[in-house]
Amino acid sequence: TVGFIVRDAETAVLYSGDTRETHRIWEAGRRERRLKAAFIETSFPNELSELAKTSGHLTPEMFGREWPKLGRPDIPIYIYHRKPPYRELISEELKRLKLPNINILEEGQRIRIG
Repeated sequence: TVGFIVRDAETAVLYSGDTRETHRIWEAGRRERRLKAAFIETSFPNELSELAKTSGHLTPEMFGREWPKLGRPDIPIYIYHRKPPYRELISEELKRLKLPNINILEEGQRIRIG
């Protein structure tokens, strides 16, 4: 649906919401020298990959293929938009990927970037 980069003079943040598997948002993120964090939706568990593809969402496995496209393992990634019935399963599947700097956001959590 939407992917964009929000920036000021010192900091930039990548936001990807319902963009499914893509190259464009990751290419833009790679070019942004001020990038400090990325917020990426991961809505469905791996077993619902067809539903995720059809609806433009990611699963942990799909996210695992997308994340390296950024080329910045040092950037913290914040996962959001886990569908409520699958929140725990998605979290477990993400943890099994053993990727660095992956943070799973919780409702009401505040993040300070910069």
